[in-house]
Amino acid sequence: MLNIAITGAVMMIFTFVAIGIVDKYGRKILLLIGSLGLAGSYVLIGLSYMPHFSGFHVLTLNVLVIALLLFAGTHCLDSAFRNVFKPDQRGRYVYYSFLSLVLIIFTVIPSQF
Repeated sequence: MLNIAITGAVMMIFTFVAIGIVDKYGRKILLLIGSLGLAGSYVLIGLSYMPHFSGFHVLTLNVLVIALLLFAGTHCLDSAFRNVFKPDQRGRYVYYSFLSLVLIIFTVIPSQF
């Protein structure tokens, strides 16, 4: 029960931090910065598939991007499932959805190449 209170307090604090940052810099600037970062990561992923790029750096880049996408995907799934399923069922469905995402990313997508 204490962990729920701590999580709620941290979320409340950082909600106000986020409101302050958005008020200070504006949504357009933050959207532009986020879009540039996303575009840059896609360019790096695209470059990593060129024939003369290989090795540990390419593997590290791809694993980091996949981890970021999985993190964002599970957050979106949790937010969506929070409004659909009962609290006692939510964890199980988020787990199954995350598992299916991982299986698709690591089995189906590589088999296409």
